[in-house]
Amino acid sequence: MNDKGPPRVVYIGNIDEGTTVSQVFEAIFGGQVEQLRLKADKKCAFVTFLHSNGAQRFLQWGLDNGVTINHKPVKLGMVAKKKKKGVFLL
Repeated sequence: MNDKGPPRVVYIGNIDEGTTVSQVFEAIFGGQVEQLRLKADKKCAFVTFLHSNGAQRFLQWGLDNGVTINHKPVKLGMVAKKKKKGVFLL
């Protein structure tokens, strides 16, 4: 994973606990996804795009139009930096 350069990770919050990885992938567009970490028990996911412009496109479109996953509106945010491995700060 490239830690330098513009952010490439988008936080998706307010996910229903019954949501599947496939349902999250269906809602993502704008660029090639490098990694998707679904934490349904925490009601969130982290999507790492291969390039930052893909993350920006998805985030901007989602903020302008809203994103629904598993029939529920979700919250979106760009992950700015990592505090330590595996922990993301918004």
